[in-house]
Amino acid sequence: MSALAVLPLLACALVILVARRSAAVGAGAGLMVALALIGWQDGFTLSSEGVVAALLDTIILTLSAAMVILPGLYFNALLRGRGIVDTIQQWVERLPYSREHKTLLLLFGLVPAVESLTGFGVSLFLSIPILFHLFSAPAAYRLSMLGMNIMPWGTLALATVVGATLSGLPVATLGWYSALTSALVFPLLSLVALQVIGGAAAVRSSLPAALSLSFGLSGVLLLFNWLQLTEIAGVLSGMVVCLVGALLLPKYIEVTEPQEHRRALRAFLPYGAVLLLIVLERFVPGAYALLSEAWVLSGSEVSLKVLTSPGMALLVVAVLLFLSRPIALPHKTLLTRAWTACLSLFAFIALAQVMRQSGMVDAFASALGQWNGELLMLFSPLIGMASGFITGSNLSGNALMMAVQSGIGAHLGSAASFAAAQNSGAGHAVFTSIPIIVLVLTIAKDVTSQEEGEEPIKEHHLLKYGLRVALVLLPAMTLATWVVYRFAG
Repeated sequence: MSALAVLPLLACALVILVARRSAAVGAGAGLMVALALIGWQDGFTLSSEGVVAALLDTIILTLSAAMVILPGLYFNALLRGRGIVDTIQQWVERLPYSREHKTLLLLFGLVPAVESLTGFGVSLFLSIPILFHLFSAPAAYRLSMLGMNIMPWGTLALATVVGATLSGLPVATLGWYSALTSALVFPLLSLVALQVIGGAAAVRSSLPAALSLSFGLSGVLLLFNWLQLTEIAGVLSGMVVCLVGALLLPKYIEVTEPQEHRRALRAFLPYGAVLLLIVLERFVPGAYALLSEAWVLSGSEVSLKVLTSPGMALLVVAVLLFLSRPIALPHKTLLTRAWTACLSLFAFIALAQVMRQSGMVDAFASALGQWNGELLMLFSPLIGMASGFITGSNLSGNALMMAVQSGIGAHLGSAASFAAAQNSGAGHAVFTSIPIIVLVLTIAKDVTSQEEGEEPIKEHHLLKYGLRVALVLLPAMTLATWVVYRFAG
């Protein structure tokens, strides 16, 4: 029976990867298989109370994501419509650093900070024009993908927040263990980036800077998660690496004009305003307790504290930006994009909740729990990466597999290490998923033109490259998971 419990997940993967259907359709297929198993196997039961609980928890978890997704999309649309993103791009291009150092600052500083605040690939609108200005198309495409690796803390750590709820862990705990599990990922990515930039010559010339910035990102992520600032850890870490790196990296003789710095500073003010609101909420005495109790939506086992959602800060700043200077916004496009993301998430969460309420998760976790713990631990990051790759989202990957992973860990007395392997694994595989590759190719069409005789870059080229890089990252996460399991989990 434990083998049958995994059939809904296999059906989901096959529909998405083999039949090439959307994530929502894949999750729907998995849900149909789960319901068929419940009707066929006496060992899997789903009462009417279980149906209500699963539906209620699914709605609450989807709302918690929607409250960040929709304001985030409008926030970014306002910044792009007012030319703020263009201003930041021009400022970065004029910074007095070598091409290699500028790229490293972008990949391990500015891009992680922006993606952590807005999420859903929004930082690509900033990074792709810069990278295509600095490099040929093949290198620029690959570097654009590498920049999408802050995902466990992307969108104000939404995947980690939802993952913590699904695993029963505190958000700060999952954030801390995820930071440990991801510690070696960023240094490895810095070496991969240098190889893309200029091969062995770039590695030799820029290795100290690459390792300093990438280990710095890992270090400050650990620090801010240890300080229980998980939701803004990615934003703060990217900002720290960007600022410290800009101060310490060698500069050319020519310097950027003071007015350029002032213009860039004004462009960063909306991002700073969102960050400030979140920080004030946490550190003004009594504010967080008051807001967290004022409006709470409760499900069977999860709850949503509406006024403490990071999406409220995005909403407030977006409204103020619009009122200060109203501009035309593509409402239909934004609402469609938000609906697509939320529908996919709803489907994956519903599948996971039905599997949990019917006993499938417990059956599968109990069976695997009889295996050798260290052997299971070796597969945990791979399962996480597979979920992120299949769904194209850290959030959806966690919705699909977090209950299984944390259940296995709980049977082995180490729920945190397995939950972190799931969270980090899913997050660091998203960069090579089809949705991200399609987004990179789509945005790049506006900033590059194919030269005569040049072979166009296709999805399969970037997919093969991304999977090769993922295979490099997997041993690092497996080693970190083993260390966490043995000594900290």
